[in-house]
Amino acid sequence: MNETCSRMERKARDLAGRILSWWLTYDVFPGGFHGAVDENNVPHPEANRGLILGARILWTLSEASRVLKDEKYRTAAGDYERYFRKAFADPRGGYWREISPEGVPTQPDKMTYANCFALYGLAAAARDLGSAEAKAAAERQFAFLEDKARDPEYGGYYEVLTPDGAWDRESRLGCAEDPSQVKTMNTSLHAIEAVTSFSRLEPEDPAARERLRSLFRLFADTILDRGTMHFFQYFDRAWHPTDRRASYGHDIEGSWLLLEAAEVLGDPGPIREAKELAVAMTEASLAEGMSEKGFLRTEYDPRTGEMRPNYSWWEQNETVVAAFNAWTLSGKEEYLAAAERVLDGIREVFWDHEKGGYIPRIYDDLSPRPVNRADMWICPYHNVRMCLELIERINALS
Repeated sequence: MNETCSRMERKARDLAGRILSWWLTYDVFPGGFHGAVDENNVPHPEANRGLILGARILWTLSEASRVLKDEKYRTAAGDYERYFRKAFADPRGGYWREISPEGVPTQPDKMTYANCFALYGLAAAARDLGSAEAKAAAERQFAFLEDKARDPEYGGYYEVLTPDGAWDRESRLGCAEDPSQVKTMNTSLHAIEAVTSFSRLEPEDPAARERLRSLFRLFADTILDRGTMHFFQYFDRAWHPTDRRASYGHDIEGSWLLLEAAEVLGDPGPIREAKELAVAMTEASLAEGMSEKGFLRTEYDPRTGEMRPNYSWWEQNETVVAAFNAWTLSGKEEYLAAAERVLDGIREVFWDHEKGGYIPRIYDDLSPRPVNRADMWICPYHNVRMCLELIERINALS
């Protein structure tokens, strides 16, 4: 293991410990989690609890237990897994998008994006904790997504289902302003991520393998613009792109998630293809999206020439993983240097050295924006996952 990798592994372990400690101190408690924690690290137990945050906490605690092999994470993950299965599950199938602190559904529709994360977390809990109940719940959730959320005519997934599990054609949730936009890259990306996780749990399940294979081809052949090496973001039902904005964080995240999916499938052709795409996509996002401050920008709109200002926490974490992955595939030292540079920037700027905790968003001048430290979207998933990915990848190299 070279010196840079050893140094990065130590930094990743340190950062993972700090992040997990914050979540177990301020948000996760026996019997649940707080729906919000504000910028002063004050929990808000009165806030509604979102499925996205809830499922991401399940995944994070389960994977932290597996990789870091610390009993406190395993205990926390086991307690939390039992809570999660009971709190959000709809007896009719799928998981509610939002519940009150008392457990009453406040948003009973079925957001496919959020339900994919439910599968992601349950599959990790089943695999990492050996929970038979989580395994059965993951199997039911995969079947729910197959039966209710998947479009049998054009493939991919509907964005929103009614409480009864029918496609809600009127909902604009997850889509942009154009009424023709009914499918998104973002939901599809987290679908392939979730099915990859489920396929690790059920490697011989033919339905899971077929779905993973079809999602890989959907991305490689349709969602990815081979001319720019960026994902299209929005589509009509038949997968015609309706928007050409570049989302650098999703592109760079997808660069390594597609390779992960191909490797789980194990087919040599898709693996070779995914390796080539991973390097090309990472290069495109780093070349176009990296600012002079050393952080990845969020989004660029070619129609207006506008680059969205400010920086968000999650893109930086995905940049570290993607750049490290590109280095292992290409051997180009500039990718390894970029991974460590962004990791150092995260530790310096996105960690609150005064109060503790991860700062989700910063202004262009690198000062913190006053936003929640935990809520529906702010979670321990991208940042802890980055740390765990580095630890595993570096240990594999050694």
